[in-house]
Amino acid sequence: MSQEQKMAWLMVGTFAAGVVLFLVLIPVLGIPAAFSGFGLTGLGGLGPLVFCRKRKPDMVPSDERDKMIGQKATLVGAMISYETFILACMIPWGIYYFGQGKELISVHALPLIVGAGGLAFFVSRSILLLIFYGREGRHGEE
Repeated sequence: MSQEQKMAWLMVGTFAAGVVLFLVLIPVLGIPAAFSGFGLTGLGGLGPLVFCRKRKPDMVPSDERDKMIGQKATLVGAMISYETFILACMIPWGIYYFGQGKELISVHALPLIVGAGGLAFFVSRSILLLIFYGREGRHGEE
């Protein structure tokens, strides 16, 4: 398993733990505290910085195939992030403008919009990395 795959599994696992914690905390503490719990699981993404092992000097960290898979996953992840960002901007605008007749969106919605775009990028890129590595492993070359 490559270093890129390990990081992808960590990201997917951290995101899944955050979603579970969020869903558990909603009925217990309410939505604001549940968002805080979800945000705290993001600290799990810093695990590789704390627990990283030193590489052996003769070990090659990645090859051309790994770089190609990483580039494809990054490109598709960026497209998914862009679409998520657009939806995260347009949905609140539609709710405020058409639903409530307001012309202003709350300032508190802006960090959520930016966070949704960033989270969509990192999670979708990690999932796509795992899919692309799985596809390469099963079928050889694409």
